[in-house]
Amino acid sequence: MIPLTVLGAAYIALGLWCAASPESTAASVGFSLTGGSGRSEWVTVYGGLQTGLGIAMIVCGLTPNLKLGGLAFAAIFSCGLVLFRTPTLLAMQVKPLTYGFAATEVLSAAWLIYAYFAAAKAAVAPTPPLT
Repeated sequence: MIPLTVLGAAYIALGLWCAASPESTAASVGFSLTGGSGRSEWVTVYGGLQTGLGIAMIVCGLTPNLKLGGLAFAAIFSCGLVLFRTPTLLAMQVKPLTYGFAATEVLSAAWLIYAYFAAAKAAVAPTPPLT
């Protein structure tokens, strides 16, 4: 399933980048890592969580009986990002990179919603009788 594997790979890449370069990745979106706790939190959430989500997306995309559930989870997760990101863009001054993330999140959510409904429709489509 292309959306899950492509977006999964993107999440893995971003997660590994955040884990490998926490100070620069945090600074690029306006975070300041202070002390070991701040760095630990960034590496864990932005490195570990994103990498784990990416791996899960790829596994679901490559496993037929997990595809529909994986699409549903990824679409819901992505819609949550859009839902919480949108008010911040309207109410706060953000760095240009944040607008890029927002656009990517909207496109990802739309792609995943479309893929979910297409896969759900295909899953219930009647199969032609054998002749």
